[in-house]
Amino acid sequence: MRLRQCGAVLAAVVTLAGVAAAAPASADDVTPRTSIVYSETYLRLIVLFPAGWAQNDCWLALALSGGSGFCHTIIDPVYFYPNGSLGSHPWIVDPSSPTGWSIPSPCAGVESPDSETWAAFVDGTNYPDSGIEVPPLTDAQIECGGWLYGWWF
Repeated sequence: MRLRQCGAVLAAVVTLAGVAAAAPASADDVTPRTSIVYSETYLRLIVLFPAGWAQNDCWLALALSGGSGFCHTIIDPVYFYPNGSLGSHPWIVDPSSPTGWSIPSPCAGVESPDSETWAAFVDGTNYPDSGIEVPPLTDAQIECGGWLYGWWF
């Protein structure tokens, strides 16, 4: 009896293995992947700033130099990228990019606000008692305006 149970279990395992081998690969398995190459600068910075950005360029410069000093508290984020370059926008893993990462633009397919409209939006939003009329913008236009111009217009 025990031999029959082992035979039945073996048959089930073989059947499942055959089904698994015949199953189509997932999208992840067929998508070409590019390994991201991280520069020494990036590796140093990610240890110091695990969020992937520094409060402003002064904090970043102090960290890289290993020095001490005083930095202002104004928040003007500086993001660092795998290749060691710096910028004002976060990056994402992007398998379709030759580097394996990219900086996505929220303005794709969005009618972006011009600089005057964006300035009025920021001033009217930040200083509601100023009497500046806040232009009506969609959520996508607000995200795009912030990406293009920043909030410290």
